Order: sequence, then structure tokens, then C-alpha cells
Amino acid sequence: MKKLITHIETDSVAEQHGISEGWEIVSVGGKQNFDIIDYMLITADRNFNMEIKDENGVKKTLTIENPNWQPIGIAFENLTIDAPKFCKNKCVFCFMDQMPKGLRNTLYFKDDDYRLSFTCGNYVTLTNVTDEELARIIENKLSPMNISVHTTNPKLRTEMMNNPNAGEILPRLQLLKNAGIELNLQLVLCPGYNDGEALKKTLEDMLTLIPAINSLSAVPVGLTKHRENLTELKPFDKQTAEETIDIIEAYRKKAFELCERSLFHASDEFFILAQREFPPDEYYEDYSQYENGVGMARSFIDEVDNALMRRPKFKSDLNATVITGELAYAILQDAADKLLDLYPELSLDVVPVKNNFFGGHVSVAGLVCGSDIVEQLMPRHYGKRLILPSNMLTEDGGLFLDNMSVNELERKLGVQCVISPFGGNEFINTLKRL
Repeated sequence: MKKLITHIETDSVAEQHGISEGWEIVSVGGKQNFDIIDYMLITADRNFNMEIKDENGVKKTLTIENPNWQPIGIAFENLTIDAPKFCKNKCVFCFMDQMPKGLRNTLYFKDDDYRLSFTCGNYVTLTNVTDEELARIIENKLSPMNISVHTTNPKLRTEMMNNPNAGEILPRLQLLKNAGIELNLQLVLCPGYNDGEALKKTLEDMLTLIPAINSLSAVPVGLTKHRENLTELKPFDKQTAEETIDIIEAYRKKAFELCERSLFHASDEFFILAQREFPPDEYYEDYSQYENGVGMARSFIDEVDNALMRRPKFKSDLNATVITGELAYAILQDAADKLLDLYPELSLDVVPVKNNFFGGHVSVAGLVCGSDIVEQLMPRHYGKRLILPSNMLTEDGGLFLDNMSVNELERKLGVQCVISPFGGNEFINTLKRL
């Protein structure tokens, strides 16, 4: 597989050595069949050779000097450089199996690659990791590793993941622990499967992994309306969410007794479903499970409160509507109310968008689609600008999940759209800029 260079960072080591986009790396450090891990290890050295092929197909060997042991500034066509490892599971709760047809191909790609766990923070199941690859993780100290556990019951994990290789997760985690690999762990909980007593057993087993565990999050299963011919699953309700929080809280106390850290966290969605207040800042420790929806609400609330205490200046003609999902509506509305209490001359509306595109029990802002925004906002007055959270869109800020572009949304609604990064500080700063 060709190792094509797609980007060179400005002022990087690679640029200083005359390397360009579109070139192909034939070998690095004398190694031709290399992946991202080999590449990172070799290029971290102070001196190494790189054989390249330029845009004309001419080969030459460069001696790269990297005196500061820094990343040399090359990006490749694939994040793993070679082909990524595909997921071999058929999990009963897999969200991608619940996606409607006809979306862009990248949305259906299911990776399960330990290398992406180390380099990008992706969560992996270890079900397709060979003993040799496990030894490679240990030998090269690929730490931390982000691992989807779900349950430590071998029979139940095999059943939930529909993979005969799924059962022996705990021995592998113990092996990583003994090798000094730090672990961030994830449980996707499904009522009637791995919650309740099964969750207690899993968390009891997790205590044996201390001090290797840095964090563990429990998140509720996401269910769309596109579950034809899939395993029947129930969503969490107020009672089961409360029970789950209580179980996690009991094991947080046990963990704290062992290592003076609580380690285990229920996601924000559990607290919303249970209609409980979000825990204080210290509950989330280092916020290492933030991207898993653990602590986003608390962080947003605290940042807004701190920003408003400084009495920021806003333009008096601020007139905008903030779009969000149903799940985060109360949080955004509370922030807007606080703002308008201080600045009653401003006009700021918050509109929750029901997710008809995915349906089911999907209510997070990150899965809101352009078609639902158009349908539900067309008859409304929404001020001079529409504020959208950045997690609704692709990384380049151009497309919603249903492939509608921001430009198309603006044309259909006849209003300017402003993209705001998610976070309390970012939200306030976006409003200040309007």
C-alpha cells in the first residue's frame, strides 16, 4: 500500500528538508512495511534515513535530522498509514447498524484498531488484537489505551458482541495493567443485559485493575428508529438511570478507598434521564471522559457562570437563536436565562430540535440533522443569526449528518448561520463576537 503524503505542516522538520505533499515514502529507517507506530518510533529519533519518491516518480534518500525529537510534520492518506483494522463484532447495541441508508460512506466505516486507540483516542474492543499485537502494545508502551469493556462476564460479552473472541477481556486488561499500560475504559450499558447486577460484577472486577485505570465511563445505549431485524433493546428510563447512578456511586467510594480517586463516572445523559442535578466539578476529576459525554454539562455550566461573573460586553443589538438537541435544551436555556437576567436588552432564543431523522431515543445535539432544523424552524422567527454547535457538523464545518450543507441551510431559512465550538467559554465568546 502506498504511503502517500497529504499534508506538510508549515515550519516543520519535513518542510525544512524539502519534503512535499503528493510524495510517497518508500521506506523510513530502512523499513518498507511500516505503519503509524513504526513511523512514530523511527521519526522520534534524532537522525534517520527516509527514502521517498517525488511527484515524478524519482526516488531519493534523505537523511533527516530531528534534534528536538519532535513530530516531523507529515500527514498521510490513512491515519494508520497502512489499512486500518475493521471491527469484527456485531454488537447488539452498535449505533452504526442503526444508521439509515444513503449517507456518505465514511459514516459506515467501523474501525477497531488498537493503533488508533493510541494515536487518536478511539475506543477499541481488543477482540481482533492478536497475542503478537498485544505484545507489541506492551513492548512499545502504547499508553494510554482506550478500551470498550461493556462487561467482564465472558459469556455475556460474547453474546452482546456476537464474537466468540470477546469473552476473555479481563485477563487481557490484567496483562496490560501488569505491563504498566494506563487504561481509559468505557461501558455502553443496555437495560436487561449489562446493567444492574452485571454492572456491579464488572465494576468489582475493575477495582482489581487499580492503579492502571485512569478513568471509566458508563454511557446509555443509543437507539434510533432504524432497528429493523436487530436485537430488541429497551432504553433507559428515570428509574433505571437512577439505579445505575447509585451503583456507580457505590463503586466510586470503593475505588476512592483503594487509591484516593473515584475513577468511575456516569455520563451526563444518565443524570438528565434520572432528573438529578449534575455533580460538582470534582466528580469528574481530570475530565478524561469528556469526549464520551462525561462532564460536558458541568463544564459548560461552570464556564458560563464564570464568564458572566466578569460581566462581558455584548453589542446591544444582539438578536439570535441558538439551536441544540432536546437533551441539552435545559442547559442552554438556563445559560440564556442567566445572560438575559444580566442583559435584558439582548434577544436570545434557544430552540430544541427533535431528531426525526434518526428518531427513536436520539436527542443529542451532535446528531441533529439539517433537514430537521429546516422543517422545525421554517415557520419560526429566529432573529438575525442562527447559532449552531460545531459538533453538529463535519470537522471542516461544512455538512450535517444528512449531507445538508450550512450554505444550503442558510439559503432555505434565509438567515446567517454562526458555528460555535462547544463549551461555555466558547458560547459566550461567540455571542460577544456577534
